[in-house]
Amino acid sequence: MIYCFLFITTTVSKLFSRKLGLILDDDGIINNSTEILLPKIYWNDISKIRTMKFGIGKYLLIDLKNEKDYVSQFNFFKKIIITYNKIQFGTYVRISHNTLRNSIDELEHVISEYYNKFGDKYSTPL
Repeated sequence: MIYCFLFITTTVSKLFSRKLGLILDDDGIINNSTEILLPKIYWNDISKIRTMKFGIGKYLLIDLKNEKDYVSQFNFFKKIIITYNKIQFGTYVRISHNTLRNSIDELEHVISEYYNKFGDKYSTPL
């Protein structure tokens, strides 16, 4: 119930926001499109980029090498909320196209290109 309320209010507020939903640069990615904002995710901290269908939606999921370092920055309430992502999707980082202007396939392509260009030079390209 709380998650549904949070999802609806976030979606509506993001639709009217002028703030960029997703920012990519040579250091990493900032995801402003979700209800709980993670700090910048550095390319070197990403272990996998994948998509998943859930219900009627498709999501872009980012697996982190050191997710506990990111989660430790949140207060108790926010940890409870993002734990839902971990349970449902297997990762704390979920990007939905609902609040962005691109499809999930476009987002996956662009984010993977950035990762392959700027990510960990010792890992296998995604």
